[in-house]
Order: sequence, then structure tokens, then C-alpha cells
Amino acid sequence: KHHHVWWLGIAFQFLAALLDIASFGYAPAALLSCMGAMTLVFNLWLAPALCGEVLSARDTRVNALVFVGTLVSLWFGPHETPTY
Repeated sequence: KHHHVWWLGIAFQFLAALLDIASFGYAPAALLSCMGAMTLVFNLWLAPALCGEVLSARDTRVNALVFVGTLVSLWFGPHETPTY
């Protein structure tokens, strides 16, 4: 029934992994690791549309906390990569 959507999801996951590996050449790892938390944020935003899930108020609050924490980490994190 939703077989094609599953394969599309796998393809996007593979592409995201390749982009993730490539990104380590352009930004400090301390910033990129924080960006991984955004996967949780995007999954929660997409869950109602793609899976028909109903979000609770707690889900929304925790998601907002992860989002704000990621922004703070990106704002105050290192912005240049040291050369050794």
C-alpha cells in the first residue's frame, strides 16, 4: 500500500547520511553534532502529516526545548575549525 513511500524514505535517509559525512569538511564537528538533534524536531513536525499521529502538549514542549537548545548551541558554539 505505502511501499513506494517507504522506499522514498530510505532514499532520503541515505542521501542525508552522505550529506552528513560531507558536511564535516565545512564546519566544526561541535556544531554539526548539535544539528543531529534537528532530526527529532523534523520527525515530530512530519509525524501528523505522514503517519496520522496526534501530538500531545508534552511532545510539543519537549520539541520546542530541543529546538531552542540546538539554536543556543549553534549560536555559542565554535565557528572555526582549528588547524593542527
